[in-house]
Amino acid sequence: MSTTGVKTAFKGGAMVVGGAVGLAFAFPEAVDNWKEAIKNNHVTKASQSLKDTADAILKMTRELREQFDNMRKMLVDVAEQQEQERIEMARRQREQERIEMVRHQREQERIEMARRQREKERIEMARRQREQERIEMARRQREQERIEMARRQQEQERIEMARRQQEQERIEMARRQQEQERIEMARRQQEQERIEMARRQKEQERIEKAEHKKEQERTEKAERQKEQEQQNKQTGSEPQRGNDQGDKERDQEDEESDQEDEESDQEDEESNQEDKESDQEDEERQQVDDLPNITTFEYVARVLQHDTWNEPILFINVYRPSKYLTRAKLRAFLKEFQSLLDHYRNYNNVIVAGDFNIWVDTPEFIPSRFLEFLENNNLVQQVNEPTHKKNHILDLVMSRNVDISGLSVQNDGISDHFTISFKAKPKDQEGKAVKVGLLNCRSVNNKPEMIFDLIERNNLDIFLLTETWSKDNTAFKVFTEASPEGFSFIYKSRKERRGGGVAILIRKELLKQINEMKSKKQDQDESVKRFKENEE
Repeated sequence: MSTTGVKTAFKGGAMVVGGAVGLAFAFPEAVDNWKEAIKNNHVTKASQSLKDTADAILKMTRELREQFDNMRKMLVDVAEQQEQERIEMARRQREQERIEMVRHQREQERIEMARRQREKERIEMARRQREQERIEMARRQREQERIEMARRQQEQERIEMARRQQEQERIEMARRQQEQERIEMARRQQEQERIEMARRQKEQERIEKAEHKKEQERTEKAERQKEQEQQNKQTGSEPQRGNDQGDKERDQEDEESDQEDEESDQEDEESNQEDKESDQEDEERQQVDDLPNITTFEYVARVLQHDTWNEPILFINVYRPSKYLTRAKLRAFLKEFQSLLDHYRNYNNVIVAGDFNIWVDTPEFIPSRFLEFLENNNLVQQVNEPTHKKNHILDLVMSRNVDISGLSVQNDGISDHFTISFKAKPKDQEGKAVKVGLLNCRSVNNKPEMIFDLIERNNLDIFLLTETWSKDNTAFKVFTEASPEGFSFIYKSRKERRGGGVAILIRKELLKQINEMKSKKQDQDESVKRFKENEE
């Protein structure tokens, strides 16, 4: 039975029951009234009829009451059934809601679990990706380090090979030079022996010739004396002594002539010595060698040697004008600078110093490329503090196979650049170190006294000057005034326009060894030349 039918039947039954109940309550009262009337002997036909009717109604009422009880029971059962159904329906609904809630909760847990799984997978994927990136980065870094190590190793091997090649060339050159000197010494010795032999032979011939001449003179004198005696015997007169006196006078004249020849030879030797000393003074103002077609910088070079050194040091003083340096200009400068270093590659001990106008204290491309160039040429940059009033390193000291010590930078107030001073000697040698100074003086023309005082005050042996602004017509006078006693100098002036110019002021004792080496080489060259002429 449906819920709607049950509700309708319940509503109709309630209405019937209500009417029957009302009738059931009304009829008993009426029956009671009728019975009271009969009990009082008021029996009539009508009353009898009423009595019967009342009995019938009473019976009917009892039946109705039973029916009503049944209906009430049925209604109670229906109500209980409905309540049971409602409770069951509520239970089922609650169960359904619980199941739905459980399902929803499970769905929610499943979604949450799926979300957590996806999040976990995402995190795991991100972790794996990061791990993969880290591994890849580490691999790339190791590969980069391996490539860099291989490049450095190759570069080191190339530098080492170049150094060994240079060392081999130097050793070979020294060996050849020693061999040449030995051959030249043997040749000179042979030449000297041959010259000495020729001189002795000539001397012997001269002596023999003189003795022969004297013998002839004595013979002629004896013959003349005999003739004179014969004439005297024939004439009977005394012998004349005039001829003897004439012979003595002729002998004296010959001796005076020989003495004059010796004095003339001595004067010629003194003149040659003076010319050699003059040439030597001029050579002291010349650089070792001049490289043509250098346009990006100015330089002057000189080989110097202390008497306690086994090898000399080549000093190169450089000035690069302070123009804006683009990459193209840097390539041109490095190309010419490389040609300069290649030109002097036979020198083992080298100091290159000067004003390069490159800020090597900044991490930009041009300074980094320049420092890399120095490293490739085995040159060590020694200056690590500002050399200019704008707190940049412009003036540099670079060395190869030279011990540099005591380097200091001080502002002497001569120009906007600071003075650099240091001590230098060939590497791994026990000799004395010379004291060297470097300064961009910004014109030496009005500062010779200041430079003179700076050399004296710091007891410098070598002073490298850049931007001297010297002129050829006044440079000699200015540098002479700037040089203390016992100093010489070499310089190069800029000819095309104002400014520029480089110079080196040198203590003369450092030139002595070099001049002796040059004199020795010149003697060797002259001996070879004479030997070749004699062979021809």
